[in-house]
Amino acid sequence: MDQIDKSLWINKLWDPLEKIEDSPLHSKREGIKVAAYCRVSLDSLGLSHSLESQVSHYTYLINSRDNWTFVGIYFDNLVTGRKASLRRGFTRMLRHCEEHRIDLILVKNVSRFSRNAQELIEVIERLKELKVTVYFETENIESTRSDTTYLLKTYASIAQGEIEATSQAIEWGHEKRMMKGKVNIGHTYGYDKTKVGNETVITINEEQAQVVRQIYQMHLDGMSNNAIAGELTIRGVRTYFGKELWGPKTIASILSNIAYTGNAKTRKLTRDLMSNKRRSSEGIRDQYLI
Repeated sequence: MDQIDKSLWINKLWDPLEKIEDSPLHSKREGIKVAAYCRVSLDSLGLSHSLESQVSHYTYLINSRDNWTFVGIYFDNLVTGRKASLRRGFTRMLRHCEEHRIDLILVKNVSRFSRNAQELIEVIERLKELKVTVYFETENIESTRSDTTYLLKTYASIAQGEIEATSQAIEWGHEKRMMKGKVNIGHTYGYDKTKVGNETVITINEEQAQVVRQIYQMHLDGMSNNAIAGELTIRGVRTYFGKELWGPKTIASILSNIAYTGNAKTRKLTRDLMSNKRRSSEGIRDQYLI
């Protein structure tokens, strides 16, 4: 008895038999169009959660049912489950649902499907309208059953809470580094970063520092950012990434970078955990001048 057969036995305890048999998960009608969704994130690379393991499992399972038609395996590899639009495999699957290519979607668990509670419920409700069922194997939840909405909200909230807790732990780690006066200046022209043990040491790149001084002097002499960029390009000066062509935005970035005063301003931007969008931290959280 596999997990799906077990769910049929359990569901009979409270769901009318006619309703169970009408479900694409348990129906005996021919030609039920079945797909699976698999996802592996950066923090779940173990064998039991590997993409290959999931794909193999569902390919076998779907093809083992005589009345199921194998639609395909939709997958996203090393992608977060926070936002659907960031997952190509997921959005492709939803598009195919809109085109009525799929009747049933199999997925390992709620967190593989989504770690955004609100988005998960919205997607499930839309799939219900399209008469598409999602079966979450680990939780033994069938999305089209009348009693599953609360369960899905609960599991989705747990999945979202896990990444929020991880994010807070990472943020606290950054916070402790800032309190010790340690900063990450990113890719900043004029500075070199060298790994010494577990620490990153920042040193001045004298050759690039001379170029930075010239940029500031040209700015004080009244030259525009376009003119400065053109002058550096003509001289054959390379950018931080080794490019020959300088642009006015690069010059503007150098002229406005507080790092050239020997200081660093941290937490300038705040990233929304679910949308992954960045915005200014002004008025949202404390910033540090180091």
